[in-house]
This record gives sequence, C-alpha cells and structure tokens, in this order.
Amino acid sequence: MSKKKIISVLSIFCMLTTAFAFAACKDAKDGTNGINGKSAYELYCQANPEYAGTMEEWLESLKGEVGAQGENGKDGVGIKNVEIDKNGLLIITLTDGTVFNNIKIPQQSQPTECLRYQKIAGKDEYCVMGIGTVSDLDISIASTYNELPVTKIASYAFEREENLTSITIPESVTYIGDGAFSECTSLTSINIPEGVTYIGKSAFSECDNLSCYEDDNAYYLGNPSNPYLLLLDVKTTSITSITIPKGTKIIHSMAFFNCSNMTYIELPRSLIHVGYRSFAYCNSLTTVYYAGNQEEWEAINIDSDDTFYLTNATRYYYKQTEPSLNPENTAYNGNYWHYINDVPTIWIYSQEE
Repeated sequence: MSKKKIISVLSIFCMLTTAFAFAACKDAKDGTNGINGKSAYELYCQANPEYAGTMEEWLESLKGEVGAQGENGKDGVGIKNVEIDKNGLLIITLTDGTVFNNIKIPQQSQPTECLRYQKIAGKDEYCVMGIGTVSDLDISIASTYNELPVTKIASYAFEREENLTSITIPESVTYIGDGAFSECTSLTSINIPEGVTYIGKSAFSECDNLSCYEDDNAYYLGNPSNPYLLLLDVKTTSITSITIPKGTKIIHSMAFFNCSNMTYIELPRSLIHVGYRSFAYCNSLTTVYYAGNQEEWEAINIDSDDTFYLTNATRYYYKQTEPSLNPENTAYNGNYWHYINDVPTIWIYSQEE
C-alpha cells in the first residue's frame, strides 16, 4: 500500500484536484458538449463574492507557516512557496526543501454516466449498484439520480473492478456496503465524505495500491477537511498502544486484528462506528481512554463480532478537571482520565490525612 508523506500538501492538492474525466460508456451515443468546469480559484470567488484578489494573490494566501518546534517532536513542515509555472502547472515548495512540481489543476468533474443505480425500497433515495457500462478508469458517483439523492454504495458494487484508478464519492453518500471496493487492485485514490456513518466489512480488502494518510501507527482514508475519517489498518500488529486522532469516525473491519501486544488505546470523541472483528485477538488490551462521556460511548455503533476485547477492557472517560466524589467521599464517582505532560493519566483519589 503506497503512502502519502505530507498531509498538508495532500489537503491542498485534493482541494485543487477534485476532478475526473467524463465517463466513456460502451455502445452509447455521443452526447452534447458539456459546460467547462470552474477552477478552484473561480469556485472560491463564487463562494466569497467580496474577494477581489487575483489568482496569484489567492495562491499566495494559501501559504502555510514554518511549523513550531514541538515539545517532544521534530520541527514542523509548512508551505514555503506556491506558484504556477508558464505551463499553468502548480509548484509547491515546503520549508524542508521538498518540491512538488508539475501538478496539474484540472477542470471541475462531472458525474460519470452509465453507472448502475437502484431506488432504495421505501425511501426517496438511490443506491449505486455497480459499474454498469462504464469503461472509464476514473469515475465520479452522482449525488442525485432521477432528482433524488444517492445515499448508499451497495455491497460489492465495484468488487474486482481491477482497472479502476480513482473514485469520487459525493457528500450525499452516508453508507458504504460490505466489499464495495474489494480487490480493486489498481485503485490509488478515493475520498470518504464527512457524512459517511457506516462502512461495511472488507470494503477496501486487497486495495493494495490505495494512497492513505498516516498518523502514529495507522493508515487512514478521508477527505481534505478530515483526512482521518476512517482508520483503515495498522502499520504493524506489534504495536503496544495507539492514539487515534480527533476526527476519526470509523474503525474499519479487522483494523486491529491480532494486535496481541496492544495494552491500551486512546479513542476520540468523534468515533461513531467500530467495525467487524476490528479487535479480534487483542487479548492484552486492558485499558481504553475515551475522550467523551459514558452517554456518548453508549451511542457508538460497535459491531458485536469479535470486539469484546474492546468492550470488556476497563474504560476511562475524559475529565479535564478533578471529578466529583462518590457519596461516601472515598473515591471518584466513576472512572476518569486526563493528560499530564501529554500522557494519559488516570484520576486516582488520594484522601488527605
């Protein structure tokens, strides 16, 4: 699985490159010429009519700053310079000297025609069922079909479509079924919209060329605004602990499978779904530090199959300030944790003599 090194560059690049080519449909008649798409700069001006700057001034405003020295980390890396060359290609220079050039800024994408859709029973919504007669390598799923929203990607909809290289999923989609993109071995790029609340088991199984974001000991899929939406897999099963970043909503099926040395995990408040067998054989897991409260924990959709090492571990809820005491004033009223020097620390009551 190939990995993206610099998340900040990915975010800018993804914002500027949101397009794919029109669909090529087998045995279909030629369509009429479409309307030229708008550039990222034009879309920004449309959304911010008060902005009167040139494209060069807008690109200048995208520059980041040199990252500050972390307390325990390495120097931060920011954007030193952004420019467009004489051929209209983007050049991004980082503060560590890394240069990304020849970046094409394509036109705005259009939904791929001839994909197969089906109306969802009992709802005024549609589900994309499969590739249909499309022969394109880059596809874009429509946000509406027959003037109704497309909210689901069916189980195994694009399974074994080995030639697909990129897929754009619209913001209307909330559900991705089992094995939806499994064995898409040429797939390198996919976005997961912020509104997705469920991703079925093995949805990205054997997508070995898929480009992912990285953080700590895991690989993630997401979107420019939230690159950590889906925790896809761990880098190695030998991890002893992991901190999952804010913004992660879904832990994919089998993500921590056989992480038998992992003793504790930090889970963000944003978490809403824990997938099939995601903690199977995590028999050393004893402690869970959860950033939310008990009510929020109980609202998480946790698959019942082989997640009991997670649910049976001692769970602590985040409390920045000292918790209240129990009626006997002998201990805190519940299990809580907080940070001391960026280290998760359990609140333990010590009665003064």
